[in-house]
Amino acid sequence: MVDGVVGPSGVAVGDDSLRGASLSLLADAVSSVGTAAQAQTLFELLEPWADTAIMVGSLNGCIGPADRYLGALAARAGQTQIAEACFRRGLVFARRSGSPLWITQLTLAYGSFLHAAGEARSPEAGEMLSQARQLAHTHDFGRARAQLHALGWT
Repeated sequence: MVDGVVGPSGVAVGDDSLRGASLSLLADAVSSVGTAAQAQTLFELLEPWADTAIMVGSLNGCIGPADRYLGALAARAGQTQIAEACFRRGLVFARRSGSPLWITQLTLAYGSFLHAAGEARSPEAGEMLSQARQLAHTHDFGRARAQLHALGWT
């Protein structure tokens, strides 16, 4: 699926006002089914958006902190320390914004990362996933609830 879009020479994504959003959405796919090399390539292209919110077009919408996508890509690429730094930075950004959706997405992403890294019993992983669960139920975020269910955090 992603092989035709992310390759050794870069990505098949336009260089326009939709580039950041396109790279971010592609990051969701690559972090799930892509290779470590694809994740690294995409990470390098998305990195200029670190510590910012990804805008769609010319302020038509916003899909959240770039660091959530960067963290997922770094994790897929096997760069665990970089992934953790990205998730932490993204969580700070999300909390500063006050957006319940972004906070839910970041606590879920970071908690899932810790869970997958074999640290499921760590207090921080449990705290992140518990926060995500509470927010997902309070705000009726169905996708987050489904992801938590898949992790056994219902």
